[in-house]
Amino acid sequence: MRPFRLLLPLLLVCSIASAADNAADLARNYRSLSTGSAVTLSNVALTSGRMRVNFASATAAPVKAGDRVIGTFYKGAGTLEYTADDPIEHPVLRTNLKNARAAAEVATSGANLVVKGKVSEVLWLDGAAAPSGANAASIESDFAANRTVFNNIQNGFREAFLITQLLNAPAAKSVYAELRGDDEWTYVYDPAIEQHESLIRLFTYNFDDRARRQERYPATISDISLGRTRRDRVPYPAIMTALDYDVTQVDEKNVTIVANETIVPTTANQRAFWLHIDQLTYANREVKPRELHVKSATLADGTALSVAENASDIIVSLPRAAAAGQPQQIKFTLQGDILYGPNGSSYWLLRDDWYPQFALGAQRHTVHGITRAKVPYVPISGGVEVSRKTEGGMNVIETSIDRPVNFFAVAAGKFKIDQETRDGLTLRTALYVHGNNAGMKKLKDLVFATVKYYEYFLGPFPMKELSVVQVDDYGWGQAPAGMVFITNEAFSPLATYTDQLFSEGINERVAHEIAHQYWSSGFTWGFEDQWLTESFAEYSAALFLKKFQGDAVYKRLVAHWRGDAKVSASFAPIPLASRIENPNDYTERNYVYLLYGKGPWLLAKLHEQVGDEAFLTFMKSYMKTFN
Repeated sequence: MRPFRLLLPLLLVCSIASAADNAADLARNYRSLSTGSAVTLSNVALTSGRMRVNFASATAAPVKAGDRVIGTFYKGAGTLEYTADDPIEHPVLRTNLKNARAAAEVATSGANLVVKGKVSEVLWLDGAAAPSGANAASIESDFAANRTVFNNIQNGFREAFLITQLLNAPAAKSVYAELRGDDEWTYVYDPAIEQHESLIRLFTYNFDDRARRQERYPATISDISLGRTRRDRVPYPAIMTALDYDVTQVDEKNVTIVANETIVPTTANQRAFWLHIDQLTYANREVKPRELHVKSATLADGTALSVAENASDIIVSLPRAAAAGQPQQIKFTLQGDILYGPNGSSYWLLRDDWYPQFALGAQRHTVHGITRAKVPYVPISGGVEVSRKTEGGMNVIETSIDRPVNFFAVAAGKFKIDQETRDGLTLRTALYVHGNNAGMKKLKDLVFATVKYYEYFLGPFPMKELSVVQVDDYGWGQAPAGMVFITNEAFSPLATYTDQLFSEGINERVAHEIAHQYWSSGFTWGFEDQWLTESFAEYSAALFLKKFQGDAVYKRLVAHWRGDAKVSASFAPIPLASRIENPNDYTERNYVYLLYGKGPWLLAKLHEQVGDEAFLTFMKSYMKTFN
């Protein structure tokens, strides 16, 4: 049902897109909203889905993006009520309201939770006509002050959502709202793009840089599916099926990235694609961020496309709507000073949203690419190595992955490359600084043994070649497709006191990251499915340790998981662990306890109940079915 306003004699109209509308112009207009003449209203009731906003009296003014009226700004003493009727998310709703220090109250209404708060300013964007009433004093200055606050939201969601909705689903009965009172909120009712309704509380961090304390960050309080259940896949409007990239290091800071992407719409009449990118990078505590920008976007025939970008999003609009299933070849050229050595190290990594990409569940792309790094830096990436050469003062590598993946990275640095093939798998190790021949041999033996064991109950290893890259740090790992980043202690566990300190559990960590080649690159998953990668990778690693180090190690891990599960169980259900927000906890403890504790503990209990044969058959069947 279309969101409507009670007790106001208004005709609701949709904002209709024209052929001349494009991403860049729309973004400019949505970032520079203006108000018209103000009126006085009584008994205002704004309703949308689960949201209710009421004012006994308010001053209101139409809000325009360029010449288009897109909604209304209200100022007065009002209230909001949001009814969360999905009990699955109730624990994380309570957790996030508490962690975000919200002043709002949570009341119980039958099986539902109701979030109640006071509001004094509401920007309600639903494409409705301007309200009518007695003339009132201008609230333009109030609106300008309101924009100063909400334009500091760091994800840039407003314009991205509004552009995509207007160009792809102009008849959809969507609402985007920003509400301010005792708390600051955003609200979305989206039946067309991602089919969800959400309430978000904004919070700030106590940054050392005073200017950054004005930045607003989102904590999702409620997010409920529209027209589907939680068991249904998210209906992504488009999917990326192929990536062909060229990464060229310009100097010690600057890089040029050319990303040729094949994008396939899944629904009809797609005029805009909403992609993500990590545009701002704070390197080594630098106050000024490093920035990556789109310089151009073109179709295969050279047609220039309109692009809008912010810190985390890219919207590219087509000259005409694309049909469902009709591939679009888009070439993005990006430039930025985002190359830096973490903690001053002599290497750089491109591993998080460095090319325009969709949400993880819509990334199902093969990969081919070339990376050029200035000598003496040596490039390395995941996939089959097609060629490696030196030309024009650059070390150049070409690689490819012929199966769909959703997470890919490249790196370059003063690496020493070692390569060995066993049982059909080529293992490439990139040694940066610490390490010795004995440590390298142990690491290679561990990797080959882990892969061979996983093939027993998970099937053929998803990658033909695997690159393991040393990161000059301690205590973590990450596994893009065909690649494993792992910290120093994996290469030389006894080299220094710090290596020794972090080397406890290193076998499990290496096995966990290798498992991600199955439980990440082995099948397609979305953000809401994160436990299917982390918890299953953690449990696979535990099975490896049980096989090669004995039951005692496995039992210690299970006991550890059980302890974490007890601590974290009340904060969120396992699949919603990624929804936990806590501005005061940089360790993300409860997120970790759920995905790396309660999740694998659940799998251990299932394994215990059904026995080895049934459980291992389940794991292998899962991987084969969703390969």
